[in-house]
Amino acid sequence: HGRRAAATASVTLYGSQGSRSPLCNWYMHECGVDFEMAAPRDPSNPHPMGQVPALRDGDVALFESGAILAYLADAYGGADTPAERADITKWLVFANATLDPVLFKETPDGKVYDTGVREATPPRALAALEAHLAAAGEGAYLLPSGFSAADCNVGAYLLYVLQFFRDASYAQLPATAAYALRCAKREGYKKAFGEETSAFLVSRLEADLAGGVSKKNGLFGGLF
Repeated sequence: HGRRAAATASVTLYGSQGSRSPLCNWYMHECGVDFEMAAPRDPSNPHPMGQVPALRDGDVALFESGAILAYLADAYGGADTPAERADITKWLVFANATLDPVLFKETPDGKVYDTGVREATPPRALAALEAHLAAAGEGAYLLPSGFSAADCNVGAYLLYVLQFFRDASYAQLPATAAYALRCAKREGYKKAFGEETSAFLVSRLEADLAGGVSKKNGLFGGLF
């Protein structure tokens, strides 16, 4: 897959299952990167606030999931030209700056209280994503070239919604539901998030595509 072989575990990802670090794990599994995990409070964590995810790869030290994915795409994912890197980066920024605030509505003090997926009329960000995926055609990912780091960001965020909100549904966004289903079925996703999580999400999304909303609680007990 990548330009650079990761023959030794020089890559260390600082994270936990309850953070955004699994979406970085996902991409490394997709690229065949050999990596090791470290706890958030490990003294070698390069994040200035001690948060996760963060990453070390030899002399490279990074934090923020979008920056980590952009680096991994460049180093291991075969993003060889400025145009290819820009194609990936625009979706990484879209996921973090535009999509995330819609999917996870927060109070002024940063507490998640709802999701825009529940709105009767899809918010502009979701409507735009739906139009893009519908135009791309059946089986497509965000980029014409196929699966990329961008899908690990956008796909993971879409799938997080179904884990946290028991009555969230993508039934009114069929291209988005089908896309999220493809992401949840990927072996890299299963390795990063777990077989149980993947199976739960596949069940929810298949129900959405069949025209009904699964009544199962969210994976984390249906927090909202």
